[in-house]
Amino acid sequence: MTKVTGVFLSVVLLLTGTSCIKRASTGQNVTPYEQVMAINAALGATNRSVLAGVVSLNNAQAGSQPVLSDEKAAPVIRAQGKIAVDHIALSKILLEGPTMATNQADQIKLLVDDIKNQITPLINNGDLGVKNPTSQANLSNELNSVSVLTDILLVDLKNAGVLK
Repeated sequence: MTKVTGVFLSVVLLLTGTSCIKRASTGQNVTPYEQVMAINAALGATNRSVLAGVVSLNNAQAGSQPVLSDEKAAPVIRAQGKIAVDHIALSKILLEGPTMATNQADQIKLLVDDIKNQITPLINNGDLGVKNPTSQANLSNELNSVSVLTDILLVDLKNAGVLK
C-alpha cells in the first residue's frame, strides 16, 4: 500500500479545486468531460490499489497469523470485485463520449451509486481487525479515497452535463 499517501493527497487536492486539472502539454484547463474521464481513471486505479493492499495484508504474517484474516479480507475483496465490474461497465459507457453517456445517464447513476453502496459498509466497518496502526490507516485511507473519488465523479458528471 505504498501508493496510498499519493492517492489520498491527490484526492485532497482534487477536493480543493477540481476545475484546476490542466493539460500538461498546453497548461489549459481540461474540459468537464475530460475531467470526468480523469477522475474515473483515478477511481479504477484506487480500487485496484485496495485489492493489492488487502492481498498484501492477508499474505503478511504477524507471528503465526496473517495481518488481515481470510474472514476479514473476504468481504473487502468481494466488494472490490463488484466495484471493478461496475467500474468497467461505467468506463465502457464513458468511452463512448459525452452524448452517448448523457443518453445512458440513468445507467451511469446506478453504477456510481452501486460503487458507493459497496464501499460505504467497508468504511463503516472500521479497522477490519488490522492491528498495525500504519497498515490500518493505509487501508482506511484507500477505502475513503474510493468513496471520495466516487463523490467527485458524481459532481463532475453533473458539471459535464451527463447527469442532472
